[in-house]
Amino acid sequence: MFQIKNLNIEHRRDLRVILENFNLVLNTGDKAVIVGEEGNGKSTLLKWIFDPALVAAYAECRGDRILGAERLAYLPQELPDALKEKSVYKFFSAADAFFDCSPKELSELAARFRLSPEFFDGEQHMDTLSGGEKVKAQLLRIFLERPTVLLLDEPSNDLDLATLELLESLINEWEGMVLFTSHDETLIERTATVVIHLEQLKRKSESRYAVVRDSARSCLPERPNRQRTSARRKGSGMKSMRGSITRWSGRYQVFRVRHRVRGRT
Repeated sequence: MFQIKNLNIEHRRDLRVILENFNLVLNTGDKAVIVGEEGNGKSTLLKWIFDPALVAAYAECRGDRILGAERLAYLPQELPDALKEKSVYKFFSAADAFFDCSPKELSELAARFRLSPEFFDGEQHMDTLSGGEKVKAQLLRIFLERPTVLLLDEPSNDLDLATLELLESLINEWEGMVLFTSHDETLIERTATVVIHLEQLKRKSESRYAVVRDSARSCLPERPNRQRTSARRKGSGMKSMRGSITRWSGRYQVFRVRHRVRGRT
């Protein structure tokens, strides 16, 4: 279990309140998604949970992280610049856990990600990998370190259909806790058991949040089934992403009144 108590986040530049008195408890097995419009603090919250120093330059944060014995791992939206010029092998060899694994263990892990064991030894630069390969490489290194909590910031960006389905399986099969952000409605509906909704009200002068402990699939109103397609999942740019989160937020307003909601209302 890990807990966030009385977290307040304020933007240093314009003094905008991003989060106010935010509280959250996640337990083993929880798959929690953070939803909300762009600029509502989803990525900032994930970064602060992993390492408050990541947001210190632009946000004033006050609150407590109670992690206990939990081990956190973080997947950023984009591959950090410092890693882009590294070869795949150097990327993995930077993790001590890489050398603690036997060839058999590495082979089994690669197979789980639908990759050849030779992937670990690649000389290709990380920046030249496809979107799906970058995500797989980063998740592989995370899995090597055996964390108990996964923090995933927009893990479904720029992924093909096969990798998205793999991502769904990894989240659903994860025995620990997962906290992620995504604009992908299908991923949310198929994985999330906790929904955290962040809002900015009154021209972004006031913040509000709510936590729903129920699967997104069961909370959302029924809608016609539709097939997931590679084209849709790759997205059609920011317009597509904005439309997706707008539709999600609209349906969210329907189910938030049907379920007991925790948070500021």
